[in-house]
Amino acid sequence: MAFLLKLNAIKKELELLRGLIEETQSIHQKDGISDQDILIPLDDLLDSIAPVKARINEWLEDKQSLIEELEFLTEGFRREYGAVLDYKQFASLVKNPELKERLAAYGREEAHHANQLTELIFKHGGTPEYIFAVSREKDGWGPEQYLDYFIDQEKEAARFYQSGEEKFQDAKFRWLLGEIKTEEKEHLKELQKLKDEFLKKEIVITMDPDFKWVDPFMGEPGDRAWIE
Repeated sequence: MAFLLKLNAIKKELELLRGLIEETQSIHQKDGISDQDILIPLDDLLDSIAPVKARINEWLEDKQSLIEELEFLTEGFRREYGAVLDYKQFASLVKNPELKERLAAYGREEAHHANQLTELIFKHGGTPEYIFAVSREKDGWGPEQYLDYFIDQEKEAARFYQSGEEKFQDAKFRWLLGEIKTEEKEHLKELQKLKDEFLKKEIVITMDPDFKWVDPFMGEPGDRAWIE
């Protein structure tokens, strides 16, 4: 599968290269550059792309569905794992014990989704990846901003899995996407209710500029399929 993904990446890069060459040729003409010889290697390179791309497309044709499924699963894992981090971060900052537990529970459910996707990624021959990066974007956010952010993320997650249901044909694959979509929609309803409920109360959050994750992979030992 690693070879398929790399070959598919080469195909995409060839498409980008073709566009770049054509743009360069257009700029050459617009700028009125008198040296026409420089266009010869560009023309040769452009002519060579089509047959190479055609050969790659032919070889990938019956494997494209598998590649697209794996790319979709990998993107889903990235989203779910990011949600785990976000929920855990906000839960760690909130003083209200009830809200803290409910946010932590959402994080655990997103971790379950990540595990489900991880299992399918492995079955497709792939490897789940997440680039862990510290972001200061949410520094200074209050409870309402955090809750609005989570609501938007859950809306986007539901749309994402809905698009997968509509795109892919494999019944088991579509069933899993439908299950996760339903749970994301349930999260959305609960978060909207949560916002209405807790904004009527005083919510205290602490912002620690030196906050660091003890375990950047999150989850409990034995429940982190992407690393265990």
